[in-house]
Amino acid sequence: MSATGIAYGNVWAEAYGNVVVVHVAAVGPSSNHGAWTAWRFGQLPVGYRPQAAVTAAVYSRPGTALIQANSDGSLYFFVRNNDMQTGQNLDGTLTFVRA
Repeated sequence: MSATGIAYGNVWAEAYGNVVVVHVAAVGPSSNHGAWTAWRFGQLPVGYRPQAAVTAAVYSRPGTALIQANSDGSLYFFVRNNDMQTGQNLDGTLTFVRA
C-alpha cells in the first residue's frame, strides 16, 4: 500500500486508500487561549478532508485537548478545562475515512 504525505511543519496528513491519518507533533500557539477556545492550526487539502467534522482526544501538556478536522479542511485544537499556554506541547493523531 502506498501513502501520500502533505506536510504542515510538524503537522502532516497521510492517506492510505480512503483512510486519512493526521499527525500532530507541535508546539502550541504564539499567544494564550482560554479553556474550550478554538485555535486554527492548519488546512487539509482537497482529497484529505472528512465528509463531516471528526474529533479525537490528544495529549496537550499540561492538560488534554481535542483535535478537529472539518469538511472544509480546517484543523482546530480545543483545550479542555485549562488555558492553552504559549509554547505548550501538542501531540496526537486523528484518523478518519475521507469524503
